[in-house]
Formats: sequence, C-alpha cells, structure tokens
Amino acid sequence: MNFAKDSYFIPLILGLPAMFMFFIWSGKQRRRALERFAGTTLLDKLTRSVSPVRQRWKAGLLLVSCGFIGLALSQPRWGETEETVKRSGIEILIAVDVSKSMWAEDLKPNRITKARREIQDLLGKLEGHRVGLIAFAGEAYVHCPPTTDLDACGLFIEGVDVGLIQRGGTQIGDAIREANKVFRESTAAQKALILITDGEDHETNPIEAAREASKLGVHIYAIGMGTPDGSLIPMTDETGKIVFLKDREGQVVKARLDEETLQKVVLETSGAYHRVTAAGLELDGILQKINALEKSELESQKLQRYQHRYQLFLLVAFVLLLIESLMSDRRRVREEITGLADQAVAAT
Repeated sequence: MNFAKDSYFIPLILGLPAMFMFFIWSGKQRRRALERFAGTTLLDKLTRSVSPVRQRWKAGLLLVSCGFIGLALSQPRWGETEETVKRSGIEILIAVDVSKSMWAEDLKPNRITKARREIQDLLGKLEGHRVGLIAFAGEAYVHCPPTTDLDACGLFIEGVDVGLIQRGGTQIGDAIREANKVFRESTAAQKALILITDGEDHETNPIEAAREASKLGVHIYAIGMGTPDGSLIPMTDETGKIVFLKDREGQVVKARLDEETLQKVVLETSGAYHRVTAAGLELDGILQKINALEKSELESQKLQRYQHRYQLFLLVAFVLLLIESLMSDRRRVREEITGLADQAVAAT
C-alpha cells in the first residue's frame, strides 16, 4: 500500500494528538465552569445522569473518525492494473529567426521578444502534439528535439535570443532543410513547420527547400515578424551607447519584412502565411489549420496504475460519525428516581 498524497501525513500526525489534548483540556474547563456555577455538591447531583465513560467513548469515536478522514485525504492505494496510454497528434517544429534583424523595434518591444511571446502562446495550445524547436540565423540547428513534454520545450524557448547563433544572416532555406532532416526520421502521418522570421533571405534558396519539404508531407506555416516599411536595428557599442547596425559599406541597415518570399514558401507546401499582429490573431488561424490535419499515434506507453481505496476509509469514518451522533452521553439513574418516589409517598 502507498499514498498518492503523503504530504497529508504531517497534519494528520500533528492534528490527532492536538485534538486529543483539546478534548482533555475542554473537559476540564467545562467541569471548572460548572463547579463555579453550582458548587461541587450540587454539581454531582445535577450531573448524576451524565456518563463520563460514554463521553469518552464519543470523543474517541470522533477522534478515530477524523483519523480515517485524514487517511482518506492521503489517498491510499493498493492493487495494480496495467494501462496502455496512446498519444495521437502531429509532429511540429517551430523555427525561429535569431538574426540581428530581430532586434528591430517595429514590433514592441522588439521582434525577438514578440517572437518569444508568440511561441509561448502557441505552445500553450499545442497539447497532445510533439513539438520541437529550431533556431537559425547564419546557420540552423535543432535547439530542442521534438518532444511531447511541452513544459521542457518551454524552458528552451526562454533561452531563444539574438546572439544564440554567432554567424550572421537569415538562412531560411537552411532552417527548412534542418527541419526536413528531423521529419525524415518521424513516423507521424502529418508534419508541420511553423516559421517565425522577417523573411529576408537571398542566399539559401528557401523555395527549393520548401519543395523538398512538400515531398515529405510537410506543411509550412509562416509568421512574418516586422513591417514592410522596416526599422533600424539598435545595438549597444563598446561604450554602452545605443547605435544602429551598419553594413560593410558603413550604411545604416534597415530590416524590412519580406512577405513575398514567405508567401512563396508556404504555397509550395499547401501551408499559410500570416503577418504578426498585436492581438496574436494569426495564431488562431494557424492552430485551426494544424488541428484540421490528420493525427497519428506518436507514442504508446504501458503504465502501472494503483487502485485508489480512499472510499473504504471514508466509509469507516462515516459509520463512526453515525454511531457517535446516535450515542447518548446520558445514563439511567434508577436509584435517584426510586428515592424521589419514596419521598413523595411519605409526604402523602
């Protein structure tokens, strides 16, 4: 036998002796109060019909019933059953851009912070699916392997930030190819890649990578971070002063949202594109499309489960409380009744 909530043992161990001491103390206090009111001689006559033994029995029944209630709250369990738990869902990878352009502040407070919030909100709605995380900038790598433990995945998301990858650039094509490597090893019937980026990639041919993904049955859903007008990229120099990022020619860089590239990528895989909004409405659209995909069995586990037996302890506690409520603390005093009757006859 074991207990599902053994933390209740501490208040149970401390509470029962405390109740026992309280019963003793309250009994003495009640006796003293009655003695002050009626005196010792008169009190004995007034309380002759009260049975101290029965009072102790009632207190004992109440104390034991409280003990059984405490044991029931601890949820005692014994007897095992084997249960097979199957989890069905979709294999999902979230690829997030961590290049310097994600420091742009056309989204408040900046693109990368907004992206983290988007991912956390999204993760809270993906229960039942297997989710992994890819970070990319000038290169791409799996930051969190696909897992059904979404709490663990959330810890990895907290570490996503600009500078996570030292090599500069926005290699969307490499991010898609990295996702393809993971999807090739997946047994899921349906796969989804959620791409969170500003879309500026002129080197790695993301359209071709999307075609490869389509052959693997991958649906790409892109969330565009930023605005088409773009924004300067603030940085801190060696002196701690805020400056704006410049290119090799010394020109100030303006990071713009490249929606055209992202739209072409999603069209190759029957996916969808959404520009990020302050209200996060794009997440609802993506979730609706993901949930419409065919789910498949992701994992199967055999679990040993104990049978809960707290009902037996509650039943015993109920019976004891019922007996206590029906038991009277009074006794018959035949001698006193007989004496009073004789006095009444003599008076007549």
